[in-house]
Amino acid sequence: MVRLGLAMGIAGGVLCSALCGWAWAEWGGESPKYELRYRFLPGETIRWNVVHRNQVKTMVAGAAKTVETASRSVKVWRVLRGEADGSAVFEQAVEDIDMRHQMSGCDEVRYNSRTDKEPPPGFDDVASAVGVPLATVTLDSRGRVIKREQKSSKAQAPAQGDITMPLPEHPVAVGETWSQPSEVTVTAKDGRLIRVKMEQRFTLEEVKTGVARIRMKTLVLTPIRDPAVEAQVVQFAADGEIRFDIDAGRVRSQRTDVDRHVVGFRGETSSIRYVTCFEEELQTQAARSAAAAVAKADRSSATDGQRAQPVARVAEAAEPAAR
Repeated sequence: MVRLGLAMGIAGGVLCSALCGWAWAEWGGESPKYELRYRFLPGETIRWNVVHRNQVKTMVAGAAKTVETASRSVKVWRVLRGEADGSAVFEQAVEDIDMRHQMSGCDEVRYNSRTDKEPPPGFDDVASAVGVPLATVTLDSRGRVIKREQKSSKAQAPAQGDITMPLPEHPVAVGETWSQPSEVTVTAKDGRLIRVKMEQRFTLEEVKTGVARIRMKTLVLTPIRDPAVEAQVVQFAADGEIRFDIDAGRVRSQRTDVDRHVVGFRGETSSIRYVTCFEEELQTQAARSAAAAVAKADRSSATDGQRAQPVARVAEAAEPAAR
C-alpha cells in the first residue's frame, strides 16, 4: 500500500502533503512523486474516439502486394459498480465505426455503422460487435484485469488497443520507469508454435497541469533469428506516448506506432513492411466532467471526515498495443 504522507521529525519541520492522489516530496530538493491510479464513479459512461490505420506491404517472388485497413470508432466504458477491494466493474462496447479495407488490384470496401443498413461481405463480424456489450471487465486499481466475461463469442470488436495502460505500484517521479511483461505466440516455418517474451516499458516524461505524459517502448526479449517469426512479432512491437489525467484518473489520449521492415520472411528476396498507427482520445466533454465528478466525490467524502473512495482508483488499454 502506497503511503501518501510520510511523517518526518526533523528540526525546522518538513512539508508533507497529499493532493489529488499525488505523493509530493519537496524537502531536501527531492523531485515530486505522483501516484497514478484510475478513478471511476458508478453509473458514469466514458467515451474515447479511436483511430486505427494499418498498412502491410509484401514482396514475394517479385510480386508486390499492399493491404490497407483504416477505422474510426467510439469506444465506450459503462461503469457498473465498485468492489470492496477497490476494483471497478465496467461494460465494454463500441458505439459506432467507420471502416475501410483495400487490397492491391481490388476495389476499396467500406462500412459505416451509422449509415449502412447491411455490412458488405467480410464485415459481418465487425457489424455484429457494434452497439452491443462485448465484455464485462473487472480491473484493479493499477489496471490489471481481475476478471473478464465475454458477452459474445461471435462478435469481433474492431481494434481498440489494450484494456488499459498498466500503472506503477508506487508513486513515481519524472524520469522513473516501470514495466509490464507480456508474451505472444507465433508460428515457425515448420508449424511449431513459438512463445516470444516481450516487455512494455513506461517512462514518466513530465507532469503539467495535472496531466502526466508517459512514453511507452516495447522490447522483444526473446532472441529471434528467423525472419518468418520476426515478421509476425513486429506487429506487436509498438512504441508511443500516453497522456494520463492524474486528477480524473484516466487516459486522456494515447498514440502508438509501428514501422518495421523485415527481409527474407518467405525466401531470400522476399520482404514485408508493417506500418500501423493507433490513436485514442477522451471525448472533450467527458474529460471535463470526469475531473469535476471525482473532485465532487472527494469533497463529499471529506465532509464525512474521510478521503473519497470512488468506484475505483483503477489503473485503456495499449487495443492493438493497442489499438
